[in-house]
Amino acid sequence: MRVSRSTFVRQPLTRVATRYDRLARWYRFAGPLILLAPGFRRKAVKRLGLKRGDTVLEIGCGTGRNLALLCERLSEVS
Repeated sequence: MRVSRSTFVRQPLTRVATRYDRLARWYRFAGPLILLAPGFRRKAVKRLGLKRGDTVLEIGCGTGRNLALLCERLSEVS
């Protein structure tokens, strides 16, 4: 069954959250499938060029796998 975009975005939050939770556990396996090179996330965080006193807003999009890398990088530059 294919759901149109307009129908999908109007689903109840609990239904969307349940679907996300079910799929999110497989995200880490998708990296190699979409050709994300090893260390891609760490390299991306480094390329931000964070300096002492910088603030980062992690908007909570996705699985949060970048958050630990961002925290680590900020502690390095402080």
